Amino acid sequence: MSNERYERSRFMKWCIEHPGPYTPSEEIELRKEAMAVLVESVKAGDITSLDGAESPLSERIRAQHGVTDFEMNSNWVGSSQDWICPCCGRSKFQVSRVGKKGQILAKLVIHHDHMGEAMKAAFHSAFEAAGTRVEQIDGGRLVERMGDAFAAYAEVLVCEDCNNADSEAKKLARSPSYFSFSIGQIRRLIRSADHRPHLVEPARAEKVWAEAEPAYKLRMKLISAVARAAATDAHWYEPHARAADPIPVFGLTRRSFESEIARWAYADPLLRTLGVITKVSAPNLSRWRQVAQKPGKQLPANYLAMLRTEESHGRSWEALPEGWCCPVCRRSKNELVYVGGQGKVIFAMRLVTARRLGVTDAHLQPLRIDAHELEVGGGSMRR
Repeated sequence: MSNERYERSRFMKWCIEHPGPYTPSEEIELRKEAMAVLVESVKAGDITSLDGAESPLSERIRAQHGVTDFEMNSNWVGSSQDWICPCCGRSKFQVSRVGKKGQILAKLVIHHDHMGEAMKAAFHSAFEAAGTRVEQIDGGRLVERMGDAFAAYAEVLVCEDCNNADSEAKKLARSPSYFSFSIGQIRRLIRSADHRPHLVEPARAEKVWAEAEPAYKLRMKLISAVARAAATDAHWYEPHARAADPIPVFGLTRRSFESEIARWAYADPLLRTLGVITKVSAPNLSRWRQVAQKPGKQLPANYLAMLRTEESHGRSWEALPEGWCCPVCRRSKNELVYVGGQGKVIFAMRLVTARRLGVTDAHLQPLRIDAHELEVGGGSMRR
C-alpha cells in the first residue's frame, strides 16, 4: 500500500481532525462517522491494505468476469488488495473466478497442519485408556501448546483453490486424515492457471505423500508418547503465555500502519460493511432433520476427570448442584455429558435469561440449557 496515498486519504484527514480524547459516548458516535469515511477511502483506492465488494480491485474483477455478485469471505476483505498467494503465486485478481451459482468466488483461507487435532485426539484416547481419575489441566494445556511443535508448517493464508488442492491430493494419495500437504508440497502437485481451480496430478500426489509418510509416522509416534505423559501427570509442562502466529488479515494481526483504523473501527463490523453486498451460499438449516443421526459414543469410566480437564466445562459442572436437571428436557447433569470430536468429553451449558425469551423483569428467572445438542432416541440433534 502506498503510504503517501494513505496519508492523503479522507480517512487520515478525518483522523487528524479528530485527535480526541473523547468520552465513551462521543466515541460511539464518532466510530460510525469514521467507519463511513474509512469505507469510502477503500472504495476510492486510497487505502489498499483492506479490500471489499466495491474496491477498485473488485470493480476490475467484475469487468473481467462480466458478473456483479460476489461470494467474498472476511479473509479476502481483511487482506491487502496487493496480496499474492504464497503457494501458487497468483494475485487476488488471478485467483478470482466464477462459481457454479454464477457468483464471483473471492475467498482466502488459513491453511494449517492438523497435528494439533491429532494431539488432542491422542490425549483424550490416552486419558480414557489410562483410567486417570484426576483432571489434568496442565496436561491439557501442554497438549494445546505442543500441537504447533509437531506441525510440519506454520499457519499461512492461501487462496481457497490451494487449500482445496490439499484435500483433493489427500484423497488421491489415500493419506491419513491428520496429514496435510505444506504449501511447498502443494506447489509440486498442482497445475494452476488464472481464474480457474487447480488441477491436481494424481501421480505427483502419491509421490509426495510417499516422501512425507516416514516423517508423518514418526510425528504420530511422538504425539502418542506426549499424549500419554499429559494424560497421566507424567509431563514436564509449566504454563506460560504464548504469542499467536501472525496472519495478514485485519483483526487477526496488528499492523503498525493501520493504527488509526484499529482505533476507530472494530474488525468484524468493518469487514461486514466492506463486504456487505457479497453473495454467500445459504446454509442448510434443516440438515439435522434430513440426515440420520449416529448413536452417541459411550462415556468412559473416568469421564468426570476428562470433563474437568477442560476448565470451562469443569466450572459449568461445579456451578450446578448435584440434583440439578435441565428445565427444558429434564435431563440430569450426567445425562448431558457426551463424547464429542476427537474423543473429547463435553459438558457445555448456556445461560438463558427471561429477557432473551421476551419475559418481563417481574418473572426473570435463570435458565440453563445444553448449548450443543439434545439427545433424541439414543442419537443426537444438533442445533
